[in-house]
Amino acid sequence: MLIFGLFAVNSYAQNSDQTKTKKTPEQKAEKMAKKMQEKLSLSDAQYKSVYDLAISTINQRASLKANGSDKETRRAEMKSLMEKQEAQLKTILSSDQWTKWESLKSEMKKKHKDGKGKNHDKSKKKEKPLK
Repeated sequence: MLIFGLFAVNSYAQNSDQTKTKKTPEQKAEKMAKKMQEKLSLSDAQYKSVYDLAISTINQRASLKANGSDKETRRAEMKSLMEKQEAQLKTILSSDQWTKWESLKSEMKKKHKDGKGKNHDKSKKKEKPLK
């Protein structure tokens, strides 16, 4: 039974490693742009601009994480980067889209804060049966 348990754990670990592949910056940017296109009804030109902005921001964030600066410096740089992204996004979106975007962001923040985000729902965790 011990051997079976070891094989089961090893098999589970391999399966979970295969399903959690890292997304490329392009995949992340495409996901963000598609979500915004769906929620905000972006035009093709706006979609392209949002995609380009997302790739740029993702790459800049990755370089900030890799530069090895201390946590407080990195946090300040990330905040500055996000403020720049927001300013550029505001020029891409119409005023109605921007208002809707602000509303969506506040909803996402509230869900995250309340622990009801995609990965934060603790009530759905299954407990293992005792044997």
